[in-house]
Amino acid sequence: GSQKLDGVRAFLAQKADAIVFYNRYALPKYQNLGVPTQKMFVAHNTVAVQPQFLWHDVTTKNSFLYISSIYPYKRLDELLHAFAIALPNFAQSVLLNVVGTGESKAESEVLAAELGIQDHVVFHGQINGEVQQLPLFASAFASVCPGLAGLSVLHSMAYGIPFVTRSNALTGTERLNIEHGVNGILYAEGAGNLATVLINLVNDAGATQRMGRQAFDYYNAHCTVNNMISGFKNAIDFVLT
Repeated sequence: GSQKLDGVRAFLAQKADAIVFYNRYALPKYQNLGVPTQKMFVAHNTVAVQPQFLWHDVTTKNSFLYISSIYPYKRLDELLHAFAIALPNFAQSVLLNVVGTGESKAESEVLAAELGIQDHVVFHGQINGEVQQLPLFASAFASVCPGLAGLSVLHSMAYGIPFVTRSNALTGTERLNIEHGVNGILYAEGAGNLATVLINLVNDAGATQRMGRQAFDYYNAHCTVNNMISGFKNAIDFVLT
């Protein structure tokens, strides 16, 4: 069980000269397990985005962005169902840009047609490179992946785009960077719940823009590659001195 694993982790942490965590949320847990604070360091797991592609204060938004491989556990189907529910309730014309490929891509295209939203959903396939991706991020109200909150969370925040995912989405701790309603949205699973989120993001543009700015500010303060390097460097310096 998790308590047994915690015991193993605490034992190993006590023996280590320094411990580096991917996020700061683990620190109180290990403090409670008796690990000395001074030998714990944080190097936020992140992605590198070149400075010229970082957050742009774009007020003209017209889309949502799904940018990930397409597999069942990521629940693009839930997003498509939610988008179909939300579409008639948007205060403006909105697209859903789907970037990526995978075993569920063809099935997802069929579902979009069955839902009658094929004219509002664009399946781009794989798009690599910041020059090519920038317009899709810049025009997006938010980046959405219902089932998985991975490095796309940080990727989106770097572009100043809130990230939307289930509160129980699979994650390697990246979901913990999302502060609900501040720099992203965590929702209870279900297409109806997600549809409400999408409608609010479109119809309350001011709040969405503030959330995007706060997403970028969070990335810039905690999650740049330099932040990550500093975390590892501080741990190494501690051990060497």
